[in-house]
Amino acid sequence: MTSTRFAVALHMIGLMAFHEERGRGTLTSEEMAASVGTNPVVIKRLLGVLSRAGIITTKRGAGGGSWLARPAAQITLLEVMDAVNGDEPTLTLRPGDPGMGCVVAPYINSYLHDLYADVEKAMRDRLEAVTVTEMNHSIGLRKAGADCA
Repeated sequence: MTSTRFAVALHMIGLMAFHEERGRGTLTSEEMAASVGTNPVVIKRLLGVLSRAGIITTKRGAGGGSWLARPAAQITLLEVMDAVNGDEPTLTLRPGDPGMGCVVAPYINSYLHDLYADVEKAMRDRLEAVTVTEMNHSIGLRKAGADCA
């Protein structure tokens, strides 16, 4: 996976869940951008994607912000990955045809196709088994006393 969208989206959603546990239900794109360390435009694009996927809700304008559309314990990391990556494969074969004069060339794409399918299944199974609540607990946010945004 060469894109950082998934990592940024998990950071944003983890942050929303952290704030919701503490009674603050909304965050602005500027607050999230400061926490993630990126431009608010990047955050706004991901907010749109996550909103269309039904993972978050966003209210624009003064007093607006974003919050989780349902409890963090009901959102899996797989849902987030699928929302931000869409149909893009996690692992891909190199473009073009391999040089057929090589002993490896006739077999490598078939081998990698099967290997990538196994890796993809294992990754998807693992991400489906982890909720945003579990992610936040694993990284210690339950014990964190200070706000991170």
